[in-house]
Amino acid sequence: NGLGDDSSTGGMTDVLVVGGGPVGVTAAISLAEKGVKVRIIDVNAAPVILTKASGTQGRTLEQLPESVVKSMLDTSVEVSIARVWEKVQRNAPKNIMAIDMRGKSDSYTGIVAQEQWRTEKSLNDY
Repeated sequence: NGLGDDSSTGGMTDVLVVGGGPVGVTAAISLAEKGVKVRIIDVNAAPVILTKASGTQGRTLEQLPESVVKSMLDTSVEVSIARVWEKVQRNAPKNIMAIDMRGKSDSYTGIVAQEQWRTEKSLNDY
């Protein structure tokens, strides 16, 4: 009952993940750990060194293998509050908003933030 022939996984693919960014690779890892044959496809032939997603929530970290989390924690910073500043005068920025980044994780406070390519490297190295 696979999606099609895939010689790279030794036969049939159960799930085709479209997108090799952090969300796609995280989904693929989670499925593969449950014995699902996964294939990832992406429009880009190689990783793109461009950040579109810079934070990973604690609940996501709880789902990842320990080695991936360790790698991410080694290269990231923890963010519990994000502030938005408005430039009112040249040297007088005004804090106009504070965003609470703490989630519902039992193990992590806030998010871990780093360049997207570093997150993708941690996931792909696994």
